[in-house]
Amino acid sequence: MYCKMVINSFNIMIISKNQTGIERYMEPFFSIVASPFIIMISIFVDLISLPNILLMPEDEFEEKYQRNIDELNED
Repeated sequence: MYCKMVINSFNIMIISKNQTGIERYMEPFFSIVASPFIIMISIFVDLISLPNILLMPEDEFEEKYQRNIDELNED
């Protein structure tokens, strides 16, 4: 994911012709520096929120999806 973000930012830098000067080089720099932190925050949020979703009581889970099925069948 990190490599994809860095390569994409360099690609944008190469094809962008409207930007001049320092703005053109800030995109790859920001991608190289900030991307690892963004990826770590994303993984951390997933680790915190995913167990709450997966360990939700079965009754609530089934009720939620049963309501959706009922709404679809009404149409």
